[in-house]
Order: sequence, then C-alpha cells, then structure tokens
Amino acid sequence: MKYLYQFDPSSKKFECPKCHQKRFVRYVDAKNRYLHEDFGKCDRLKCGCYRPPNKKHFALENNNIEFIPVKPKTPSYITSSVMNASLKSYETNALYIYLIKHFSKSEVIDAFKKYKLGTSKKWNGSTVFWQIDFNNKIRSGKMYQCWLVHPLKFCGNSLIRS
Repeated sequence: MKYLYQFDPSSKKFECPKCHQKRFVRYVDAKNRYLHEDFGKCDRLKCGCYRPPNKKHFALENNNIEFIPVKPKTPSYITSSVMNASLKSYETNALYIYLIKHFSKSEVIDAFKKYKLGTSKKWNGSTVFWQIDFNNKIRSGKMYQCWLVHPLKFCGNSLIRS
C-alpha cells in the first residue's frame, strides 16, 4: 500500500532537532522527495522525538503544497451471533469463578449480562470483553486468560477481529 508520506526507506540519517544525534529519519512524499526537516522520528529510544507531518505546518511553510488526507478505512464488524455464542458457559469462565467467591451468583450473572462478558473456547475459561460502538455494532472482542493467583492477574490476552 502506498501512503501519502512515509519514512525515508534509505538508511540515511539526519541530526535530530531534540538530542542533536545523527539518528533522525525524515519523511518523504510519494515521489521520494524529503518533506520539511522538522518531520521525522529519532530512532534513539532515550530521545523519543517524533514529529509527523501536519496540515497547519504546510499551510505556513508553503502555500503551493496541498494536503491530501488519506481516506479512512470502513470499519469491519463481528456478527452478533458470534458474540451471543460466547454469552454462556460462565461456570468455566475464570473471571466468573473468581467473582462468585466475593459476590452473589445473581450479582455476577447480572454484571456479565449488563457488560456482555463472554467465555471463549479458544483459551479454556478465558473472558471476552466485547467492544461495542455507539451504534451497537460489535467492533472486536478482547480475550483475557485469568490465572487465579493472590490478586487477580491477567497473564495473557488476544484480540478477536472480523
């Protein structure tokens, strides 16, 4: 995929405006022409200087350059049947097992239903936190595998995408 701006693919480095080391990678346009010297990223971890191109700077720097925004991708969604299939088998869900030790069973089930927490078959007993947008469309689900050590500890996670 070709982007409007990208980091210089060559190994050429410039002086960083923040740390003054020769570790700054500049942005280039689609025709491999360097953008203004302010735009780039220092590859030193301690420095962390990152200056992406922005519309305001182009307007001030050069009126001939037109900023062309990249079209946003259309979001993908997960069908409700996938989510609904996970809203059961709570007795194997590690988070459910932990919470019923501290709250009544009905309170825990109400909370699981209210927040649409699911149980995944991928990791036995993992909890799925569904990410639902304002239009009630399911964007993704994040799975957490819980091992019940002294405090509840999340030791692994995975993302469900359409």
